[in-house]
Amino acid sequence: MVLFRFGALGHLRSAAPRTVSPEAAQHIIVWAPDTVSSWWWLAERAPYATTPLRMLHDLGVATAWLGVCLLLTRHRQGARALGPVAAAGAMSLTLYTAQVWLLSASSFLEDHPVQLFFVMVYVALSFAAIWRQHGRPGPLEAVVTWASGRARHLAESRGPTTPPTR
Repeated sequence: MVLFRFGALGHLRSAAPRTVSPEAAQHIIVWAPDTVSSWWWLAERAPYATTPLRMLHDLGVATAWLGVCLLLTRHRQGARALGPVAAAGAMSLTLYTAQVWLLSASSFLEDHPVQLFFVMVYVALSFAAIWRQHGRPGPLEAVVTWASGRARHLAESRGPTTPPTR
């Protein structure tokens, strides 16, 4: 919006090097805006940009989505429908580790990324929902909980330490 209504796009095009073609300047403006010598690049909304307006937009979308999810869970049907997602969220370390292992150790559906995505989502949600029925944390979450509990116990068993006096 700022790029078009307030003339930022024109300022960015004029800030592009003269030796660059208009198509290349458009590519720079959209995909590499930080190389442009104009303050107008801060209004850029290119993907993966870290400009203030882009971050505000992303925060707004994330907050709105969180609000929608919270509203959905206020109703029994919504909470039940989102149960597998909540189960997957409770064991994210296990699921992320399994995903990384699958992607690095095999070429399963390597040439079909959309199908791979849906298979991995289906397997993750199904596994998490079934695992949650037993009321236990995820396997790797249990290991981290045990290790951090053990470290806490060791730290507390030493007792409080007093800092050295000068």
